Amino acid sequence: RDGITPREIVRAELYALMRPADAKRAEAFLGEAAADGSIHALEALGRVYSAGPRRDPVKSEAYYRASMLRGNWPVAMRLAPRLPRQDDLVAELMAHQVISNLNRMRAARGLPPLGYDPRPGLDEFSRAMGAAIRMSANS
Repeated sequence: RDGITPREIVRAELYALMRPADAKRAEAFLGEAAADGSIHALEALGRVYSAGPRRDPVKSEAYYRASMLRGNWPVAMRLAPRLPRQDDLVAELMAHQVISNLNRMRAARGLPPLGYDPRPGLDEFSRAMGAAIRMSANS
């Protein structure tokens, strides 16, 4: 649906991590939000699979990378343990498969495919960082 809020994504992530009875529904909600185009839902799924009872480091990395491929470039700056080379390759392939699966869901709804966007918000972030650096230099 349109208009998924950050609060809904955070709540679904918390449910998936802390409420076993609601975990599957929360993950399904995040999957739907990702199919609607939310890069943050993909990132949340990465966190869901990075800890707790559903921990799967390869799947977690795949969701993080899918989020990056969709344009959530700050995810690349997170501190995360490196995967062994073979698992790293699998995660990369899985990330592309995640996006393919989302695009199949979108096609079934008559929606266009999700694009790959390497720069959303990059210019704004760069300007904000430049302003913060100038501000701290003047202090």
